[in-house]
Amino acid sequence: MSAQSQSKASILAAKLAAYNAKHGKYDSPEELVSAEERQFAEETAVIRRAIDDEAAQSIKTPLTPTFYLKAANPAAHSIIEKVNNAATTMELDLRASQIEEFDDPAHKKVLDLLTANGGRKSITLSEYMKVMEEFRQWRSDRIKNGLPAQESAPSGVPQHVALPVEMPINTFRFVPCTRPELNMEMFITCPREISGGGVDCQQLFQKFSKQVARLKCEAELLMFDSDGDGKLSEEDLDSYIRYLMPSMPVVGRTPADSIPFYVCAVSRRLFWAIDQSNRGSIRISDLIRSDVMDEWLDLQLARDDPPRNWFSSAVTTQLYEKFLLLDSNESGMLTAANMKRYKKGIPMVVDDGLPQDVSPLSTLFIDRVFEISALYKSEMDYKSFVDFVIAVEFLPQCSRPQYFWSIFDLDGTGVLTPMTVLHFFRETYQKLVDAGVEAPPLELVVQELFDIIPTKENLRITRQEFLAAPLSAGLLSALLIDCLAFWTIENREHK
Repeated sequence: MSAQSQSKASILAAKLAAYNAKHGKYDSPEELVSAEERQFAEETAVIRRAIDDEAAQSIKTPLTPTFYLKAANPAAHSIIEKVNNAATTMELDLRASQIEEFDDPAHKKVLDLLTANGGRKSITLSEYMKVMEEFRQWRSDRIKNGLPAQESAPSGVPQHVALPVEMPINTFRFVPCTRPELNMEMFITCPREISGGGVDCQQLFQKFSKQVARLKCEAELLMFDSDGDGKLSEEDLDSYIRYLMPSMPVVGRTPADSIPFYVCAVSRRLFWAIDQSNRGSIRISDLIRSDVMDEWLDLQLARDDPPRNWFSSAVTTQLYEKFLLLDSNESGMLTAANMKRYKKGIPMVVDDGLPQDVSPLSTLFIDRVFEISALYKSEMDYKSFVDFVIAVEFLPQCSRPQYFWSIFDLDGTGVLTPMTVLHFFRETYQKLVDAGVEAPPLELVVQELFDIIPTKENLRITRQEFLAAPLSAGLLSALLIDCLAFWTIENREHK
């Protein structure tokens, strides 16, 4: 044995003797070395488990860097609040001064000029150009001579407020709104009469009245902008609708217990059309320019309840009655089983050619609606029901393709394949067959459905392609989930 081996053996023997003197366990140096190696391995394993646990915990709760938050400055906050209030006051003041130019005398003057004091029902282009010039001259003279006193302004319009002279006007940016006037665009967009090529004077007058109503509506919406940011929350819009209802001839006598349901139906319709990203707020400028605002203004100007206007009391009442009819257990909430008895139409069309307890909508579609958007433990409240009705009743028009995409994307892959489309369409196809409708082969229909939306690859629709084509997405959605819509569109194409 070499001297180095003897030295190592003596060291181990001394170490063993010292350990046994204290613990009395091992008989040889080899056993002690083996025990130390096992202990080292165990301690290493414990450390590694601790590191892995810490790494896993950091993934579940990722580190969020601390952001710099500027200390609150009460004085600056007070100044900003005063500036916002002054800007809002100035904006309302501008709207009020504009509305004063188009009060009742201005309305009467426009009607008299168009109808030649009641002597004509239609007007030609040359006659209309003369009316435009005469009205501009009359309005210019009226402004020079001074407008009437404030009490002659239309009801509901904010009163003219004097602003500080030193207020810098270019500090604020106003929400733009089209100035009411007689112009060529108004004449061109009206339908012409077959004989003579004239335009109905009443249609021109109604268009002018709607422009004035839009200006008034903008001023009223600005009054309910609680944050002064040019946007309206759902609460702001609800308050505006409640404020406006008593002054509207068509809905002014709505019973008090029906007002919340009317407000909900109106608010959800406006939000559904404008707030397509579902952010919970809408810009006043977007709302003023929207097509749905035209329908809302038509109701404000109407004397009788228009039956086809969504905002009419008749439609909103029928919508609530439809909810009550589906709520068989009278709980105020709807389940998936309730919604599988849903029939299309407002009022609901019970005799649609299908069995009374069979909905034209796919049961898979309804189940997915409850998976994606239902609240309160898989139950649907009235607000969600209104959203559902707007989504399906306006198809193939589609304001929110994202709503249908989230339902169709079963696996969350962001792609629609033939298997997914077939999964939804199979029930729709079977309902057509059961009703005795002669339908093309199922496989052929599925292939044709993929031709509706422009895609880069055959038989493959991505989320981006679906959202980029809302009209095509609405048509595809209607064909997939609604057997009556499929039958109607199929017959229309064959005629």
